[in-house]
Amino acid sequence: MIRKKILLFIVSITALGLLGISNVTEASAAPEMKRLEGFDSSKQYNDLQGIEHTFVEALKYKTKRSDISEKSLLKYVYPSKTDTQLQTASASIKDCISYATSLGVQMNWVDANSEGIDFQILKKEIDKGNPSILCFKPKVPDWREPYLLALVHGYIFVEADGVSLKDPFQSLSIWTSNYIYPTTINVKEKTNSITMTDFSTNNNPEREYLHYGYILFN
Repeated sequence: MIRKKILLFIVSITALGLLGISNVTEASAAPEMKRLEGFDSSKQYNDLQGIEHTFVEALKYKTKRSDISEKSLLKYVYPSKTDTQLQTASASIKDCISYATSLGVQMNWVDANSEGIDFQILKKEIDKGNPSILCFKPKVPDWREPYLLALVHGYIFVEADGVSLKDPFQSLSIWTSNYIYPTTINVKEKTNSITMTDFSTNNNPEREYLHYGYILFN
């Protein structure tokens, strides 16, 4: 545990330095860092069920239940479909929240607003030990990926001191099922988008997504 915290601190200081925040050790407040203990951010999928994968990972982490899966989620939504049919089925965000409710888990949808991603909302969830989900829509509509869900599993926060750090440094650690980069979002004033890199695409690997809302546990 101590080793992990030291490593996280070293990585965070390195990241801050790369971002030009070289005087962080002189700032009036030390970095606040927290991650969801035991969350596996190495999983990757190559299919069109990104909504289901991300939602299930959040729900499994919260409940610690082993019987929750993409299949059980889709079977709840489409009880008459065969297992083969479920492999190419998809669920909406509303379906996912309804599935959680059927398991006795309450989740809320919160709309995005013009002020951008609210770092403090997500920080509070991590402090409580809860994953949360950032929801995005592709800037260019795509039927294959109507939404992008990013699971928030950690943060780094440094309070601004007006001298060495004029604005607060706010970084969220995220996991998405189909993308390996980026793994963080640096949240500044009115940050409301994210650009993902698809390394399987040669011509135009970068795709921009606009913030649409949050899914939070009660």
